[in-house]
Amino acid sequence: MLAAFLVAAGAVWQYTSGSTDEPFQQHLFPWIAWGKGRAAVDVAEVGFLLDPLSCVMVLVVTFVGFLIHVYSVGYMSHDPGFPRFFTYLNLFTFSMLTLVLGNNFLCMFVGWELVGLCSYLLIGYWFTRPSAASAGKKAFVVNRIGDWGFLIGLFLIWATFGTFQFFGEGSTRGVLDDPSTLLKGGGPGLDLGQFFFGTDPGTFGYLNVGLAIPLLLFVGATGKSAQIPLYVWLPDAMEGPTPVSALIHAATMVTAGVYMVARTHSFFELAPESLTVVATIGALTALFAATIGLVQTDIKRVLAYSTVSQLGYMVLGLGSGAFAAGIFHLMTHAFFKALLFLGAGSVIHALSDEQDLRRMGGLRRYLPVTTITFLVAWLAIIGFPGFAGFFSKDLILSRTFERGMEDPWFLVLYGIGLVTVALTAFYMSRLVFLAFFGDYRGASAGETVGTAALAAEHEPVAAADHGGQGTHGARPHEAPWVMTVPLIVLAFFSIVAGWIGVPPLISGFITGAEGHLSWFEQFLEPSLAVHAANAAAAEHGAALDPMIELGLTGASVAMAALGVAVAALMYLARVPDPAALTDALRTPYNWLRNKWYVDELYQAIIAHPGARLASFLAAFDLGVVDGAVNGVARLARGTGSLLRQTQNGYVRTYAVTMLIGAFAVLAYWAFRAV
Repeated sequence: MLAAFLVAAGAVWQYTSGSTDEPFQQHLFPWIAWGKGRAAVDVAEVGFLLDPLSCVMVLVVTFVGFLIHVYSVGYMSHDPGFPRFFTYLNLFTFSMLTLVLGNNFLCMFVGWELVGLCSYLLIGYWFTRPSAASAGKKAFVVNRIGDWGFLIGLFLIWATFGTFQFFGEGSTRGVLDDPSTLLKGGGPGLDLGQFFFGTDPGTFGYLNVGLAIPLLLFVGATGKSAQIPLYVWLPDAMEGPTPVSALIHAATMVTAGVYMVARTHSFFELAPESLTVVATIGALTALFAATIGLVQTDIKRVLAYSTVSQLGYMVLGLGSGAFAAGIFHLMTHAFFKALLFLGAGSVIHALSDEQDLRRMGGLRRYLPVTTITFLVAWLAIIGFPGFAGFFSKDLILSRTFERGMEDPWFLVLYGIGLVTVALTAFYMSRLVFLAFFGDYRGASAGETVGTAALAAEHEPVAAADHGGQGTHGARPHEAPWVMTVPLIVLAFFSIVAGWIGVPPLISGFITGAEGHLSWFEQFLEPSLAVHAANAAAAEHGAALDPMIELGLTGASVAMAALGVAVAALMYLARVPDPAALTDALRTPYNWLRNKWYVDELYQAIIAHPGARLASFLAAFDLGVVDGAVNGVARLARGTGSLLRQTQNGYVRTYAVTMLIGAFAVLAYWAFRAV
């Protein structure tokens, strides 16, 4: 992994030090061709692409992946499946690199499917545990639903353009920025006219390919990047080892959908309605997941819903046309979310596999390195000024507000994003206060040390919640250096990574330069240049008053401060008492505790009817289809058995048969004569 990161860094350095923005492509060999001989058309090749967008992705994947690998050496040191674990982990990284470096849709799709396979293998790594095996299967099945939409989108791309290549010869821009150069040697561009299936439009309806393609691609993104309605697999992914959670949630699988939408941004820009759908789904996902995270008690599950919420922010940025802002948050999120999960893993390691926040507390006295680094990640994710999350989240919110100057619906989405800032600050502060502050509550089963009110906040904790290891008689201990060093490195980048995207409002005071785009946005501009269809929105953003931008930043910081203050009052000062508040709000609490009953809803309307249908079809297959085939076979066999009795090999039997036949013939003719 270190070698992979060094090679990636060298390639990125060589590319960025060049004098052209033209993407570098490495054509390896033809893969799929249509037709024969000279008339054959290359559908796809095996090749790789390096441009500003893929530069960001390969550095994030290899660097964060390297740190997670190092951490895993310590975390999984006593696991009997150690070699198998690292085989899966390496395959996961290889798959993600294939996805982000492929120079056409089919190479991307190979990586896309491989990361889905690897998620199944790693989430269900402890396959002897039914919950882990079920979670791995759930991740695989839910992603298949999203992949169906992605595949149909690819079929439409081929039907419309006759190629899967991202770039044509001489093209220096993203997909469809200049549609006429998409095909090698030139060719027709995107036909935004209406295509329809069938001969009766009244029956089948019209299918606007220009809108259908981006929406179908986004269906795939909702699966991989855990957006409504296909987010349900991600919280259950916590059944895998903690390093797996860090890799899936930070650097690899969940970022695949965000990357894919950014890579195909021109499809979305040429159909503005699709951007509205994307932004709406992102904002609702961010808010929805944040509400569930408010009451979760499993430390990893809180972080899981946090990931879903932060992915919603990224998708909100993409839908607002701020594709660079979405990728910027993807990058900063990779550092602080990996740090949060690895820090949670250090806590779990110190507490003998305990994950329940109600059995923690006061860990700052026992785990100083873990505590400090975790607090850095906490400040980053809530958007504390100067930390990585502050710059990227603020950029998304400001770009959403700018889009709202043209389309008022985006002002509503901005308001949702702003409320989610406060919720994020609350549930992350709640996690920090319960785990690292107060008194240690894991001394013995059911015992709390000076925090009786906290124990009453939720249902009683069973002593065997974690395989009998939920009771801690031993003193919590800091993790070994192989686990703490990656935490320190990630903490450093959780602070400094955001500064490459300092908004012009701040950088202008420092350098005196003027402009509307941050340095990071300028770097990604060759890959994510705004299409002419969105030029009006870009001009609106450029005209936004600096004082308004400053006010937007202040509003975001104020909402984060509000969330932290409320959490501190409830979980440090006990004003109001969490137990009393829970009793007073029992119904909404139960709804949030049970995740809005979405899993139960899916079970009731999809899984259970599907299982019953499958059972009926299985019985029909066995009883009717197989029964008919087997019945014909049994009839032929029975008939043959009867006829076989007449062929017994005895001459006297044949003689008697011939005699009976002769008498039958004579009787027939005698009857005719009469």
